[in-house]
Amino acid sequence: MFSRFNVLWLRRFAFPENVRYYAGVHQKNPQLKPATATVETIKAKLASSSTPTAEEWKSIRLNILNERRFNITNVDSVVLGLCPNLRMGKSYIAFLHQQGFQTNLAIVGKLLRLYRLKEGKLTEEDESDIWRMYSELREQNAILDANTCEHAINALTLTKHWKHCLELLEMIKISGTPDSSSYNCIATKAFQSGDESTGWIMMQEMCENKRLPNDDSFLAWLDYSRKREDQPFTANLERMLQFTNDRSVFLSKRIGKQLLELPREFGIRVQETRITDGGKCSSCKGSLSSIVVSEDMFQSLRDKFLTAVLINKEIFNRTTPEELNRFQAFLAKTLPYDVVIDGLNVAFSSGNQKSPIVYAQQVAAVVRHYVRQKKRVLVIGRKHMDKWRSREMKYIRENSFLFLTDDLSQDDPFLLYAALESGPKTDFFSRDLMRKHSFMLGNELSGVFKRWQQEHQYSLLSIMPDGRVLIKAPFKYELYAHKSCIYPPDAPPLGYIQGEPLYARECVHTLHSREVWLRHAKVIRLFEQPYKIVRTKLKRQPADLELFGYWQTEDYIPPEPVNGIVPRNAYGNIEIFKECMLPKGTIHLKQYGLSYVCRKLGIDYAVAVVGFGVHAGGNHPVFDGIVICEEHCDRLLGAWKRHQDEVAQKKLEKKQNAVLNNWVKLVKGLLVRKKLKHKYNFEGW
Repeated sequence: MFSRFNVLWLRRFAFPENVRYYAGVHQKNPQLKPATATVETIKAKLASSSTPTAEEWKSIRLNILNERRFNITNVDSVVLGLCPNLRMGKSYIAFLHQQGFQTNLAIVGKLLRLYRLKEGKLTEEDESDIWRMYSELREQNAILDANTCEHAINALTLTKHWKHCLELLEMIKISGTPDSSSYNCIATKAFQSGDESTGWIMMQEMCENKRLPNDDSFLAWLDYSRKREDQPFTANLERMLQFTNDRSVFLSKRIGKQLLELPREFGIRVQETRITDGGKCSSCKGSLSSIVVSEDMFQSLRDKFLTAVLINKEIFNRTTPEELNRFQAFLAKTLPYDVVIDGLNVAFSSGNQKSPIVYAQQVAAVVRHYVRQKKRVLVIGRKHMDKWRSREMKYIRENSFLFLTDDLSQDDPFLLYAALESGPKTDFFSRDLMRKHSFMLGNELSGVFKRWQQEHQYSLLSIMPDGRVLIKAPFKYELYAHKSCIYPPDAPPLGYIQGEPLYARECVHTLHSREVWLRHAKVIRLFEQPYKIVRTKLKRQPADLELFGYWQTEDYIPPEPVNGIVPRNAYGNIEIFKECMLPKGTIHLKQYGLSYVCRKLGIDYAVAVVGFGVHAGGNHPVFDGIVICEEHCDRLLGAWKRHQDEVAQKKLEKKQNAVLNNWVKLVKGLLVRKKLKHKYNFEGW
């Protein structure tokens, strides 16, 4: 008689196309690497400035070989992967040659990649070494594997022979898709060398292959644009911004900082701003354009989704033909919906270690939120939800449509399919990013899907004790850079477009309130009138907000301490948004636990506010360290060090006492066991 395991084994080999697995069973296996403790130990040894000796390298190598997953073939590449810089890598290679070990492709590849981690600037000797190692690799191997190609690209793009990387890129495409590091290295070097066509080809191909450009590529383009006198810088910048907008690439704060520091002679003034939920810029009060998915684009997405995501060669990993037919029949009877909810996603939003009653309450709260708005709701879940016997599940069944898939099926494709079939105005409720489904739609419809997802996906933030639901609504507007106010007010317009005046770039500025200017270490001069007054968007307390320009400000001069008392604001803190805001005669300390020692010693201090962050739907101050007078610094730090030592000693004593108590319990237990055995003569104890 066949067991359950034998039946599954037979199905896998006799009928491989009909075998179903749990969702996530095909996730990528983790990279082969040593245990975390081993990695931390080796990194600590290599972090020192001194180069390890031969005995130390031998010890490091043996530590990794002691783990069963490693052998003499792969251990050396693992060690090189842990080296923090080129100097360490070369030292280990010298050790291998000294011991008579042969180097393989993996070792040479890891060494080439370390050239990007060299301390200091690359020399001509380094470049010749890179070219020599690469030439030897090509002489010994007509075609290199993908990993070696990627390592070689990282090194070759540091030299004048970088165009050989294009050939290596084609080798990688034989067996897979190049990683983002390879594309970015080539694009960055191309821009640095003045080959803008190759650079943009790499950038475009990178995005088409679902790889993301990094900061180095954009910074290289900006540097290249600065040096080109025959091309206007504004046109090159707009080309970069248009590229990021077309491919939904968001620039990092590092790029934003570089843009903010652009000199005015380029004719560009960049300003950081905030966008309200209504799509309005807080600087210029202009409105962003809404996301638009045309009817033709939506229809193409709806037609393609079923065959691309649900019906394909992996259909049995998501559903079955019988279940899909049952779902389509269910939709035909119940369409349309206003919102489709991912039941399990909502249920597990607060953790997966709670009772079924809590899960049902979570889903019922979201359903109740939409039912009160008189909306038609569909809830997608799995069949094990049917075991959640409670009045909340009864409420869900009575007030919404409920479809439960098999426990082995994936519910996200059903959620998206139902939302698309219901029409372009239907929203869906889930916190999942849906990246896998976007990828399966292909290059043409992937962007359409992301725009539709950005416009229609809602997610749960929290559920209040009184049952109210806090929901994160989608941001339904395009993100573009734009300009703000005009100064001087009598600046003549340069022309008009559809009745709207056009002004010179040097007349466009950004206004801030008094509080925001203070965060820039600026204060409004006396007797200055606000350049503009706007109405705040605060629902609880709407009011007029006074705005000022940079020409109405002066540098902030911090007050000095008096009699050892640190100056404070109205809230009892001290604002240190910039280093120049630190009062003369004080010092800013950031060690943990200083406030307790200050109170113990009677030293006056003030908690430092270094910025503001957004949390739980509002702005909150960010605290970092304390500010004290300089004359107390040495005494405070000495007492703090002693306090830290005392705390560490107490922790050690507590741990030792716990160990001793455990031994006492063990010995007492053994004595009791021996006594009982001797008294009752039990065998087998």
